[in-house]
Order: sequence, then structure tokens, then C-alpha cells
Amino acid sequence: KKVEYVKLPHQHYDVWQRIRSQLSITVPDNEEVAKWRDYYLSHPNFMVTISRRAEPFLYYIVEEIEKRGMPVELALLPIAVG
Repeated sequence: KKVEYVKLPHQHYDVWQRIRSQLSITVPDNEEVAKWRDYYLSHPNFMVTISRRAEPFLYYIVEEIEKRGMPVELALLPIAVG
């Protein structure tokens, strides 16, 4: 039996790609932002760990944020304040 695959329009297979494609909030260029940007860039394993921990929940959270018409950046708040 042959299986047919149907490609859905605008379907994102990678939740991080989906988030990146919807980023809309302008990030200010100030010392505090620079400090955290430098931290995340110098600790890449931190983001790997966070990504793995978020994986079971992130897709659902992004779906719910989209349903409500809210900025997708809200899905990243636990990383920012954690």
C-alpha cells in the first residue's frame, strides 16, 4: 500500500523556526540587553539545555499564543525570567 503525504501550507516542522518567523517585538539596544545577549552567546550549552527541557511543552504553548493573537515572544518568557 502506497502512503501519500500531503504538504500543508505554512506548516512549520521546527518550533524554533516557527517562533523566529513570527518575532515582532523590537529589542532595545542597551547595556542590559547587551549583557544578556553576550551571556547567551558565551554559554551555548545553556540554550541547548533549555531547548531540550522546553521541547515537550513549547509547541503547545506557541499554538495557544497564536490562537489568542498574542506576540509569540511570550513563549520565551520562562527563559528570560528563569
